[in-house]
Amino acid sequence: MVNMQLMMFLLVAVGFLVRKKNIIGETGRKDMVNFCLYVTLPFNIFHSFQMEWEWSMLKSFAQVLFLATGYCILSIIMSCIFYRKAEPDKRKPLRYGTIVSNGGFLGNPVIEGIYGTNGLFYASVFMLPVRIVMWSVGTSCFMKEKSESLVKKVLTHPCIVAIYLGLFVMIAGMSFPVSVENTISGISSCNTPLSMMLVGMMLAEMNPKGILDALHHCPTDPDPGNFIRAYRTASDSCITSGNYGYYCFDADTGDNCTAVCQISWE
Repeated sequence: MVNMQLMMFLLVAVGFLVRKKNIIGETGRKDMVNFCLYVTLPFNIFHSFQMEWEWSMLKSFAQVLFLATGYCILSIIMSCIFYRKAEPDKRKPLRYGTIVSNGGFLGNPVIEGIYGTNGLFYASVFMLPVRIVMWSVGTSCFMKEKSESLVKKVLTHPCIVAIYLGLFVMIAGMSFPVSVENTISGISSCNTPLSMMLVGMMLAEMNPKGILDALHHCPTDPDPGNFIRAYRTASDSCITSGNYGYYCFDADTGDNCTAVCQISWE
């Protein structure tokens, strides 16, 4: 456990230094986030299902889904109760931050390092209802979307696709040629170091004082159809383009328009 934590912190430190030295710029870091979300993380999830299926696992599978669903329901209820008296411009991000978790982006590497592939399998199952809530109730905190659009986002999200493809392959007992298995395993193994270094890069871009000041100086109720980036820097209070509004980034969704700043400001 200690060695795993030290490795995580060292990877974060490497990412922090890489970004501070501008070896990788802001654009490159954003591209790496997309690469992680749409390539390494889905491969990591799919690889976790590469095990022999036993019907006794169905009970554990159902228990994990039940707990995850209960967690989502409890989070939604808490978000509705706790922030009723909050100012309207703060209620939306507070609700979203309570409902939505970055557990997939940050949690999967930790779970895999501690509990191995079996732990990652159950973590991926747990995140299934969480991601569904993320794209439905979570996004509704900021903008209203048609149900067809939400369903499409949920069903076509790479991490969700990786789950039901992995389930199909595991239950069907399919196997791949060694070259394909090694490719899947190789890309999957990139997820932990890449994710942790990205966290370090995001931390390097943060201005702690600016984050606190932004809560007071930047309005957070933009036109739902026109979310505009608001940048925090060391010298400015709020730089905007067009209509005002917070621009926040959630690493677990990769959606710049509807996410709340749980990891970093951009």
